[in-house]
Amino acid sequence: MSGKREKIYSYGCSTNRNRGSTVCPNNNRARMDELDRLVIATTNRSVLTPEAVGYVIQRAHERLSECMKTQTSQRPAQIQQELKPLQRE
Repeated sequence: MSGKREKIYSYGCSTNRNRGSTVCPNNNRARMDELDRLVIATTNRSVLTPEAVGYVIQRAHERLSECMKTQTSQRPAQIQQELKPLQRE
């Protein structure tokens, strides 16, 4: 063995860590690897459901369609405005 220890990262209150318990009594810590794994699993289970993803895709498609309609109807006038300075030259 080399005697080196693997560094274990954790989440916690930085004020407590940097300034002490007199300033902030919250000395709770959570291992970063364990908490990250829990957050990802919960997100996948609760948020990234097929229904939720389908809803987001549907809404994005609707918004894109609305934008395309607006841009298509306004595009000829926009081109005319851009051409005006060029026609004066």
